[in-house]
Amino acid sequence: MQKTNIENIPLRILEEKGLPRETFGMKKYGVGFYYAYDWKKRILSRMSPTSAKEFEKYLNENKNTAIIGVYIKFIWTNKSKFWNTMVTRLKLPKLRVVVPDSEVEKRNAVTNPFAARYLIPWAGEHMIRDYIEALEG
Repeated sequence: MQKTNIENIPLRILEEKGLPRETFGMKKYGVGFYYAYDWKKRILSRMSPTSAKEFEKYLNENKNTAIIGVYIKFIWTNKSKFWNTMVTRLKLPKLRVVVPDSEVEKRNAVTNPFAARYLIPWAGEHMIRDYIEALEG
């Protein structure tokens, strides 16, 4: 008999088969990603090859680089976040800057104009196309 990895079995099925809830699910792991500050290469690396190809195509067809001011505003507003990320990766924690709450609020109000900004519109178009194909087929 093949050994089964309990992590791949939906908990509902285990409970229906009589396994008490106390015997599993003792540790929780976070699995989400926050793409708001991600760059294209990292976003594409988290996608399947097919999705990455489709998203990159969508980016090339829809990306508006003519609005350079929006890019500058995003980078300037997030300079402390980028700085802190860099010094953390360089293992120089003493160089981190403290960010007041008011700056965090301002930062969150400025949308990332880079690849992350196109994820939701791309996904919406992708879903519409899939639904149309399903309804027609």
